[in-house]
Amino acid sequence: MPAPPPPAAPSTAAPSTVTTSDMLRTALTRDGRSRRLIACTLGLVVHSLGEASVPLLIGTVIDRAVIPGDATALVFWLGVLGASFVVMSSAYQWAMLGMVRVYGHGEHDLRQLAVGRVLHPRGTAGRRRTTGEVLSVASNDTFQVAGVAWSVVQQGATVAGLLAATVALLLISVPLGVGVFLGAVVVLLLMQRLSRPMFARGREEQSAVAGASEVAADAMAGLRIIRGLGARDEISRRYRAASRHSRDTAVASAVSLRSYDAVSEVVSLLYLAVLTFAAGWLTVNGSVTPGQLVTVIGLAQFLKGSLAHIGTFGANWAYKRASAARLRDLLAEDYGLPEGKDATATADGAGRGNGRGNHRGNGNCDGDGVLTWVTGGVRVHARHTHPSVYV
Repeated sequence: MPAPPPPAAPSTAAPSTVTTSDMLRTALTRDGRSRRLIACTLGLVVHSLGEASVPLLIGTVIDRAVIPGDATALVFWLGVLGASFVVMSSAYQWAMLGMVRVYGHGEHDLRQLAVGRVLHPRGTAGRRRTTGEVLSVASNDTFQVAGVAWSVVQQGATVAGLLAATVALLLISVPLGVGVFLGAVVVLLLMQRLSRPMFARGREEQSAVAGASEVAADAMAGLRIIRGLGARDEISRRYRAASRHSRDTAVASAVSLRSYDAVSEVVSLLYLAVLTFAAGWLTVNGSVTPGQLVTVIGLAQFLKGSLAHIGTFGANWAYKRASAARLRDLLAEDYGLPEGKDATATADGAGRGNGRGNHRGNGNCDGDGVLTWVTGGVRVHARHTHPSVYV
């Protein structure tokens, strides 16, 4: 048997200089999804503005129809309120349909990137990844990263509603509107500060899930060997330990996230209480009308939900960045084998063979496109039809 050719030095360049931001951009803008994402954002903005307009319309009904006792004005403003609900509902349904498509296609593209990197012919020079870890990255992490589309769109709509409510409060009372705006900024900065530890917790949780999946996949792949060695108790012990660690990590992460949500809810409630007290004080002093008081209380309730959503955005974003970083680590690993043209030249130097594509026993390769490499003392010749291995 001819001596194997010397191995070609594998490329040390990374397959791509991907970053965490690239993963997020892929989920949001690839294949023209940015246009649909903008359209869905506009739809949810219309819905959010409609929600903010409901307290205004109710206050208007009270001041212009109920208190004066004007039936015609009552019918008119109730019609305007009903039309607002129709527009709101239509915009929401249309935006949600588009977002399902953006999210689904984004998740599919991310999974294609992960699977394409794992199955690349040149392999990887990084650490060996188990089946369970790869499965976790290609499924759970891509799911998390694709969900960034929902976060961005809903956050944009929430900010638009918050600004509209602030403008409405400014029209009712300038001190009240300024206080609402400054309070919203303080709440946002506070919750952003509290969300910083969520990135590390999210990454730790995903790593624990991958570890449990890894043990399970290895056990299923080597089930016959495990039974033959009588190692069922040992593999059961290892899986229970990995599963327990995954459970404890998930529980700790969930407790941290729920604690964050609770703090966000408490801050929003305090904000709402102060705003309602200020509006009531202005009403007693005659600075605002009864209808405007109802409007302020309704807008305060609306702002409570908006601020709670803004407060949880930091934690959700941290979890998605953690998954994007894990996916980035997989895609950015170095190639383990040389480029195809170098391998073909190596194969040509070994001889063309008999031209029938028979690689068994003679170590020859025929035709272009044959990939040859040496790894671990084994020379491998690969084509799309006949893989062969020579020691």
